[in-house]
Amino acid sequence: MATFLPFFSYSLEGYIKAKRYLLTKNIDVSQLRGFQLVEVANDIKETEAEQA
Repeated sequence: MATFLPFFSYSLEGYIKAKRYLLTKNIDVSQLRGFQLVEVANDIKETEAEQA
């Protein structure tokens, strides 16, 4: 059974990468805090991966 690894980790580095990623997608990050931001970025990345 494969273990799902998130695209962005729940660390400061992952947070920064996730925030940059969301900004490139023109998503307003002002309402997102901490883990929420990383979760949203991971959801979008996961959706893109499934569509590819």
